[in-house]
Amino acid sequence: MSVLLTGGAGFLGSYVAKLLASEGFHLIILDDLSTGSYSSISKLVESGKAEFYRGDVRDAELMRQLARRAEYVVHLAARVSVEHSWMRPGEVNDVNAGGTATVLEASLQAEVEKLVYASSAAVYGEPAELPLKESTPTAPISPYGVSKLAGELYTKAYAKRGLKAVSLRYFNIYGLGQPDTEYSGVIAKFTSRVARGLPPVVYGDGEQTRDFIHASDAAQAALLALTKKTPSPVYNIATGKPTRIIDLAHLCIKLAKLDLKPLHTSPKPGDIRHSYADVTKARVELGFQAKVKLEEGLAEIVLGQKLRHS
Repeated sequence: MSVLLTGGAGFLGSYVAKLLASEGFHLIILDDLSTGSYSSISKLVESGKAEFYRGDVRDAELMRQLARRAEYVVHLAARVSVEHSWMRPGEVNDVNAGGTATVLEASLQAEVEKLVYASSAAVYGEPAELPLKESTPTAPISPYGVSKLAGELYTKAYAKRGLKAVSLRYFNIYGLGQPDTEYSGVIAKFTSRVARGLPPVVYGDGEQTRDFIHASDAAQAALLALTKKTPSPVYNIATGKPTRIIDLAHLCIKLAKLDLKPLHTSPKPGDIRHSYADVTKARVELGFQAKVKLEEGLAEIVLGQKLRHS
């Protein structure tokens, strides 16, 4: 069984690639390496479990060629930063919405058995209710969120044309190997700082809540969505448990065995106050249940960061 995995050299992509390979799938990995790293999947390629192609999901001819060789498609490739989307909204829309349309069209023409699209909790915007259900109204407040919602709508439209497809609304994914860059998530930033003996920097009072899911659990959700019947068009993929940012900061300090207090700075403009998911549908229909506890996942990252900085 062959899977075309777009964005397969990225942070989440590398977790999905390794899991699918372990399940016996042959991988056709496409990545433009704008944020991904070939080294994260090189062993799979060298072992013959994967092929790697450097390219762009907006390249219609390339997508047609690769999709024709695949039975399944997992589409992860995207520009994933909210901050970046405000600086380059056109590019983000072009890749996330336009690129998704190109992948869907190639998949439809190739008559693949199923496509899994990686969406985001950013489609909800400021929550109309908590916990967030798949039926909660979507009202994204960033170009990134808009582009991911557009991808969902394209996926639904192509499903009506006969492509078996499903969207996964991922919440805050974290794990070992997540890059610490200007646009990284809060866990990558916190763990990088405590590994260097520095206090985490908290925007505002830290009472904001997020639903953090480990990348290995996120990858498992993609496998389930690919291989199981998916009666619903979209699923929340999260733990269903809110974590306060200030508690996250203290936990990172504790795991690094430091005697520090978090630093507080001005709140981020437009930052959503609270976000966590109702994961009932994914649990009942996919059999999905997040397994990695936050403290366990953080401990692995802190240790990895300390080794990197030592």
